[in-house]
Amino acid sequence: MLKEQTKNRATQEECWLLEKGYLTGLSPERCKEFLGQLNTVHVKAGETIFAQGELEEQLFIIRSGEVAVGHTSDNHNRVEFGMFGSVDFYEDDTTDAQWLDKAIMKSGECIGELDVGRQVRHNLTARAENNAELFCLDAACLKAMAGKNEKLCQTLGNALRRSIKKVNNRAMSR
Repeated sequence: MLKEQTKNRATQEECWLLEKGYLTGLSPERCKEFLGQLNTVHVKAGETIFAQGELEEQLFIIRSGEVAVGHTSDNHNRVEFGMFGSVDFYEDDTTDAQWLDKAIMKSGECIGELDVGRQVRHNLTARAENNAELFCLDAACLKAMAGKNEKLCQTLGNALRRSIKKVNNRAMSR
């Protein structure tokens, strides 16, 4: 029974990814390889998925829920005292950084960095707006698949570009 439920779940995930355009043009072999590399991650409302400045290690596809993506302030409160310099009235780590701008990403959208797998730092923060389910692809796995699967890399790259454009458009409108 458990084996059948697992198979049904995999079929549901494959259908969903195909519907969202992530598997378009892939051979059955490449689809199976891609699906085998995906991990499902459940995040609670308010949980940070990745933070600005952290080293990127994964790419995410939002299966359900909403994720805020944007720029955040740090938890510092610097006050300038002219010739005496500045003082940092640092707020403790338990205070969440405040959004400077954000866009809400929804089911089917992809979040992460375009340079995934190149050891870059995140330019943005991603935090769950409500409980969410994400498909997670490890950067090392993506890098290993890249040479064999150009179509998949193009699809993921285009999805990331759309997400980044959405955040940038939101930031420009403020």
